[in-house]
Amino acid sequence: MNRWNRIIPAAFMMYTIAYIDRTNFSLAIPALQREFGLAAGGAGVAAGVFFLGYVLFQMPGGYLAQRWSAKRFIFCALLVWGAFATLCGFAQSYSQLLIYRFLLGVGEGGVWPATVVLLSNWFPPEERARANGYWVVCQPVAILVAGPLSGWLLDRYDWRMMFIVQGVLPLFYAAIWWWAVEDHPPDTSLARQIPPTPTDFAFLRHRPVLILAAMGFAFACGAYGLLMWLPSAIRALGVRDNLTVGLLSGLPYLFAVFGAIYNSRHSDRKNERYWHVAVPCLVAGTALLASALWNVPLAGLVLVCVTATGIYAAIGPMWALMSELVPKGSAGVSLGLINALANLGGLAGPYIIGVLHDRTASFLPGIIFVSGCLVTAGLLTIRLRAYSAPSR
Repeated sequence: MNRWNRIIPAAFMMYTIAYIDRTNFSLAIPALQREFGLAAGGAGVAAGVFFLGYVLFQMPGGYLAQRWSAKRFIFCALLVWGAFATLCGFAQSYSQLLIYRFLLGVGEGGVWPATVVLLSNWFPPEERARANGYWVVCQPVAILVAGPLSGWLLDRYDWRMMFIVQGVLPLFYAAIWWWAVEDHPPDTSLARQIPPTPTDFAFLRHRPVLILAAMGFAFACGAYGLLMWLPSAIRALGVRDNLTVGLLSGLPYLFAVFGAIYNSRHSDRKNERYWHVAVPCLVAGTALLASALWNVPLAGLVLVCVTATGIYAAIGPMWALMSELVPKGSAGVSLGLINALANLGGLAGPYIIGVLHDRTASFLPGIIFVSGCLVTAGLLTIRLRAYSAPSR
């Protein structure tokens, strides 16, 4: 099996589907506000409650992937999250929507650290920024695909049909995943990178793990805050057609694809992680703030494109750095904890932006908040340079 041509595409398609089912909610927000009589804060809760469920299975998912099977865990997750993504389209009340979004998060919880463990099994450290970078390109690609598709489904049908159509995708893909992926390479020269030592909780006293979690939280606040509210901000400029909103929302992520690939390759070539994470985060935060303060729509769109490029350029080296800094004997659980705490930012970011918009009738305070989060993530990455990787 060629690991670059089989493992990466399989993981890419799997998480593309996951990201579509997670982020299509952003385009449905106005319709859901009308349907259930929600203010922006209530819509932010519905967007963010996904992450409460999501964080619950981060550590168990990482543990099961490391000790049992990443392939089997993700196969089960595909079936569970597909079921609840579809049920979101059948919600008859706001409370039901919250329950289904929460359980969708439970279904997807653990998939990220499980995939990081899988890639660690197949790719040695000197290739991991590229492996992670090629894989996480699925996120901007998912937005590029989901934006127009979700907009068309909303215009042609409604938000219910959008959730149902996109929710059945993982149910079909589960069979392909089972066929395409194995947990470990047959070549013993690419033996498992994570030794089967007993897992304990000593990693909780490992300071880089705590800094990585704080960095991930700030980064997720910024990234998901922008992702969830960008379509609404575009509508606030007077754009009403859902397909157009979807296209404009997806445009910044087209540039993000190239940023993710280039920066990941450059990080591996230079064998450097810290600045390949910190600089994109600092650039992203600064560009987003400038887009809000410079009241010129075209210039603002260009700067948002720079922001999205910076966000996704950072992710591949960021996860390569994380896999290098965490204690190897508890890598699955450590990565699960980091991603769990980080993705609480996925709850906090959209909620805080929604509350700020309700209180000020403007997206400017929320954009300033997101910008500060991204800059904070960059500064915390620089702080990590004081720590060397633990002994293997």
